[in-house]
Amino acid sequence: MTLQSPDKPRILLVSHSLAGGGTDRVAVFLANGMAQSHPTALLVVREPEAQFALSALLDPKVTQLPCGQKRGGRAMDMILGLAPAIPLVRAFAPTHVMATGNNNSLFSLILHKLAAPSGAQFFVKVTNPIVRARDKGLKRWWRSFLYRRVFAACAGVLVLSPEEQAKLRADFPKQADKFHFVGNPYITNRFAALADERANASMPTTRHFVAIGRLHHQKNLPLLLDAWAKATLPNAHLTLVGEGPDRAALEAQIADLGIADSVTMAGYHTDIAPFLRGASALVLSSDYEGMPAVALEAMAVGCPLITTDSYPAAGSLAALSNACQLVPVRDRDALTQALQAAIHHDWNVPDLAAATAPYEIDTAIAAHLAAMNCAR
Repeated sequence: MTLQSPDKPRILLVSHSLAGGGTDRVAVFLANGMAQSHPTALLVVREPEAQFALSALLDPKVTQLPCGQKRGGRAMDMILGLAPAIPLVRAFAPTHVMATGNNNSLFSLILHKLAAPSGAQFFVKVTNPIVRARDKGLKRWWRSFLYRRVFAACAGVLVLSPEEQAKLRADFPKQADKFHFVGNPYITNRFAALADERANASMPTTRHFVAIGRLHHQKNLPLLLDAWAKATLPNAHLTLVGEGPDRAALEAQIADLGIADSVTMAGYHTDIAPFLRGASALVLSSDYEGMPAVALEAMAVGCPLITTDSYPAAGSLAALSNACQLVPVRDRDALTQALQAAIHHDWNVPDLAAATAPYEIDTAIAAHLAAMNCAR
């Protein structure tokens, strides 16, 4: 399929929030990168949360379009945010509109239909599974129906791994030619420097494991804490990096399991590189993911990965090294065994970085613009 684009693209990126998650961080990186070659605006539906400071990372070239909604749930935010968003979008007059996550795709499509100029093209990024394992019956049918309609209206659908591209082409055969693999812009030059530091450093006496992400049920951190409590891990420590609605419950679980001496809750950090620099492994215990940024960021510095089989590319990433391990979703015993096995693996695997090349910032920005037919 050949997409026709205007001579001077004006790009509108739509995000629900800037709340510290991987999708939010990538939205900022995308906006910054695209703004270097095209007029670019980032519309944020939910009022930015000061504690995450992602708004401060936006390049001054990016036009910010805040709707200022904060009503509790994502659906209510977007329902109430539609009216104030329409005049903002009309004033910016985008030629290309992209939902930066599929969880705001319907909102973005309605906004595109109501406010973008005639002929503007619409794109969606798939950042989480379209149909999740927990979706049953009517909910499963509804999500499949909804996304068929959304994809039919798209000029293109951007997906984050070749494995996800193949899966979606099989699941939505009538839209198969619309699915384009793009690397998300995760890997900065700093990660290469950290990889060199790890390569020249000795293995730490204490093995440090790290989990990075929102404290949210999607990440299934209770499973990780249960596995950690069950495992035999001498001279090992676990750090949870992130904030979210499950913090109080996780703190209570840590106390109940009696593992407070070996587990630290570090809170949210814009810069996660220091945590990966000395980690023996990144642990991802999620129930579902799209393409988790932290997995690729860990690999970029040579840090081994323990991951649940919660996204299409998980098996491919884990197969890159014997120091990386794949475990079934929600399998506490398998995760316990993987944690114990990691103690005996190399703590640094420099060759992992080669797999992250498509996710380097400049390469990934170029891939997005190409998929949207916006020449740099």
